[in-house]
Amino acid sequence: MDRHFFKIPASQQSVATVAANGAYAMVCATGASHVRVRASAFTSGTITVALRAGQAREVPSLYAGSAGSAVPPVSALVGGSDGANLRTFATDTSGRLGLVGSSGTNITTATTTAVKATAGILRRVVVGTGVASATEKLVNVASASCTGTPGSGAMGVITLPSTLTNPFSIELNQTCSAGICVVTTGATNVIMIFD
Repeated sequence: MDRHFFKIPASQQSVATVAANGAYAMVCATGASHVRVRASAFTSGTITVALRAGQAREVPSLYAGSAGSAVPPVSALVGGSDGANLRTFATDTSGRLGLVGSSGTNITTATTTAVKATAGILRRVVVGTGVASATEKLVNVASASCTGTPGSGAMGVITLPSTLTNPFSIELNQTCSAGICVVTTGATNVIMIFD
């Protein structure tokens, strides 16, 4: 049996299940002739459902199977997954692929900073000021554990030079499964770039 998805109009997400009232499009695999919608956690009250099917069209020899195979009218261009849901590509009004920019956090003091509270990717570290022997400890922990000097989740330590002629960046692209925490020493000037 093929897996089908609900498409949420507002966010353009494609998800396997929905838990809220609303209007959803059903995205089906090519050639699907039947779709089942199942209520799995109903307790009380009234459920009202209205289903509307689109007209399938005949397309000979373009898809696997015999000539005249039915092809559903709804399709989705899926760009990838965030680990829980399928995500569609974002495009501008001309249909060009739009890229989502990374975020950044500037740290200028000796402190412990929750750069990202949940899982993410630490893309790069931009160092703007040299401070003799100051360090940037990179830690993979959720924000609740990003206090003092976390005892676990260490990913690495960057030791800064005493002076800099020009700012420099270090490319990391390090996946953090829990969150991004940075412990800095000295009056540094660093920018953490992350997704």
